[in-house]
Amino acid sequence: MQCSKLELIVTALWFAAMPISQAAAAPAIVSASDLNAACMKDAGESASCSVYIAGFSRGFYYATAGARAGYPACMPANVSEDQARTIVTDFMKSHAEMMQQGAASVVAEALISAFPCNNGSNGRVTTP
Repeated sequence: MQCSKLELIVTALWFAAMPISQAAAAPAIVSASDLNAACMKDAGESASCSVYIAGFSRGFYYATAGARAGYPACMPANVSEDQARTIVTDFMKSHAEMMQQGAASVVAEALISAFPCNNGSNGRVTTP
C-alpha cells in the first residue's frame, strides 16, 4: 500500500512545524477521534490541533499544486516519519539558498527529490 502525496506532505509538515519538545510531548494524531480530542482540549486552544490542521491545509495545497504542475512525490509506504524528517533536514542543510522560501515548499521539494516517480520524465508527469 502506497501513501498518498498528501499523507506524506502532511506528516512532514507536522514534524517540521513543531518544535521538538512539543512534538515529543503531544500525543500522536492518527485517527479523526485523536484529532477531535486534541481540538477539544484546552477549550480549542490546542497547539497540536492547530498545527495538524495547518499542516494538512498547506500539504493539501502543495499536493494539489504539485500534481497540477506534474511533480508528484512517489514515496514508498515503508518510509518512516524519522526517515522523512532526516530527508527533509538533510535537504535543508544542503540547500541553504532555499531557506527564505516557504517551509512547505521546501519540504515538498525535499520529498519529491528523494522520491521521484520513475516514469521516464524525471518525476514530471506528462499528459498524452
